Amino acid sequence: MNEATGDVAVELLTIGASDVSAFAGVGGTLGLDLTNVNLALVLAQEKVADARQWTALQATAGSASFVGLDELTLNGSLLAVTINQAASDGSLLDFSDAALEVVNGPNSTYEVTVDGSIGPSLEVSGDLEV
Repeated sequence: MNEATGDVAVELLTIGASDVSAFAGVGGTLGLDLTNVNLALVLAQEKVADARQWTALQATAGSASFVGLDELTLNGSLLAVTINQAASDGSLLDFSDAALEVVNGPNSTYEVTVDGSIGPSLEVSGDLEV
């Protein structure tokens, strides 16, 4: 650990996906159908006793639609989600100065650029049609 820069030695698990379809819902019939999904999930744990743990996620989806209720029409495009969860002491991952490249396909990577200086975050953006 370098106290001057805030660098910490961690065990790192990254999970990436590129251009996949996904479904988030119940029983495969009620939920959100996503296409052209790209994501990077970062799970980090400090390499010391009483280790702090951090989670960051960045994802995009080309389109999303709610399925399962004919009464509800909900479609979205150009969707993006960013999550940066703090450790128990309030510290955060910060890749604003140097992006972390997560492998998300045989020939592709996804750059994680979460900015710890803005605090814990959940950001969602996109175009929504109701």
